[in-house]
Amino acid sequence: MDELELEFELHPQLAQDCIVLGDFPLCRLLLMNDANFPWFILVPGAPASVKSIICRPKSRCS
Repeated sequence: MDELELEFELHPQLAQDCIVLGDFPLCRLLLMNDANFPWFILVPGAPASVKSIICRPKSRCS
């Protein structure tokens, strides 16, 4: 497996409503399929992640 490939299953509703733009070390970038607004969604790749507000220093992108 490629080191940037995430091992998680996307929620069926997100999979139906979004286009996957790419995978990063900590998240997957999605584009919501909505003609009115260009919504970009970052889905965390860590197991059991629900909401991420504060990242540990090693997790931050620089």
